[in-house]
Amino acid sequence: MTPIDLSLLFGLAAMWGASFLFIKVAVLEMSPLMLVSIRLVLASCTMLLVQRALASRRPARPAPPVRQMWRSYLYVSIVNAIIPYTLIAWGEERIASGTASILNASTPLFTALLAGLAISHAGALDKLTPRRAMGLLVGFAGVAVLIAGSGADVELATGRSALLGELAVLVASLSYGIGGLYGRRAFEGMPSILPATWQNIFGAVVLLPFALVLSPLDRVPSWQAIGSVVALGVVGTAIALLVYYELLARVGATRTVMVTYLLPVMALFYGAVLLDEAVSVYALLGLALVLLGITVTARARTSNKLPAMSDE
Repeated sequence: MTPIDLSLLFGLAAMWGASFLFIKVAVLEMSPLMLVSIRLVLASCTMLLVQRALASRRPARPAPPVRQMWRSYLYVSIVNAIIPYTLIAWGEERIASGTASILNASTPLFTALLAGLAISHAGALDKLTPRRAMGLLVGFAGVAVLIAGSGADVELATGRSALLGELAVLVASLSYGIGGLYGRRAFEGMPSILPATWQNIFGAVVLLPFALVLSPLDRVPSWQAIGSVVALGVVGTAIALLVYYELLARVGATRTVMVTYLLPVMALFYGAVLLDEAVSVYALLGLALVLLGITVTARARTSNKLPAMSDE
């Protein structure tokens, strides 16, 4: 990898890792629904501007019209944006941002599990070999260690159910896995920026009315919360996705997947330094097992295609 490639890789890990920090700060002053709605609106506007600029410089072959693809865009916006974004924000009301990042790192494990069990599409997905099954067991053992070691402490500190927060982030990771596998088939051959852009647009259109009715802002948030949600939408969502797809084009899926290993480390660092979150032995052991499980599973892959990553 060239110095530029490495810069993109570490930059992507820094942006996605910081997303957990931004969520933790913003969700203190606004509901998860409102936070995610603003995030999607900002990401949509940013990606539309970038898409317009790229279209004038680098014409691409005509893509299917939106009226033909709207059902796919709507579905992926639900399972790859609305559900996981909201659950992670809800979960971070109850758990540390570093804990959420480690649990979210299980997305490749869920993706591999779902791909191995999807018998109807076995030809296009990945067979669940004994080695891959072992990797999944190791990775999910890391999740169990993290939950067993951190749940009680966080619950006492916040007065909310940490276990529910952890389960919410795990369901978000599962949802990312479903969205990644669906997107791999539904948008094959399309410029990657198109489904990424329309995923955010459809998500904003669907979620914003609910947020305005069910959980409107009752006061103007602080500059820290406003800055966090702007950074989350523009940098952590839109720009990070663009860097991700650029990295895929430059170095391929096998090397781009290394961001999976860097992201939770960056998030733990941000949480410890900027939010004064404690990093327990259980968190480090759980992270090590999750990453080991991802390594074993990834090396056993029979396909070089990389499922869509989580945002963060």
